[in-house]
Amino acid sequence: MGRRAAPPDAIQPVSNALYARRGLVPATPILTFAGRPSLDRPAEPADADVAAVDAAAYGFDRSVDHAYWSAVARRTTWGDAYSYAFPHGDIGPVAGLDEAAAARALAAELTRAEGDVRVRIPGSSRVLVELALEAGLRLSPVPGLLLLSEDATPPTALACSGFMLF
Repeated sequence: MGRRAAPPDAIQPVSNALYARRGLVPATPILTFAGRPSLDRPAEPADADVAAVDAAAYGFDRSVDHAYWSAVARRTTWGDAYSYAFPHGDIGPVAGLDEAAAARALAAELTRAEGDVRVRIPGSSRVLVELALEAGLRLSPVPGLLLLSEDATPPTALACSGFMLF
């Protein structure tokens, strides 16, 4: 049936049970961090092969999603990663060829933020979680869940745009 993922926006036993019956079981929390970042790691944007980043971070093509995100947010490429920043302060998705690349992209977005931000990070993306905490962001009290099929690997090099477009 292939690799599948679903990010419900709340921990709801009934919904999660329905997903689990279809082979999507909770694999990692999606942690929401918010606040005014305090981080000084400037970076220069650089061209990136967005399709290659998507293949590494997600395992599939996200070109349709990029068309949507680009219409409502600012996309920046960082050589081996990309990031989106929305006018209201949401950051994400952030994706990289590996954890270090994704962390550099997230750090650059947090460094240039001019107010409060919000970023959603799978708990399996430990380097990004540590970076959000280092930047002074606070953990929201209610995490979401990332549900994965048996053959899907929890992500380590991305932060989500939201629960609708993981």
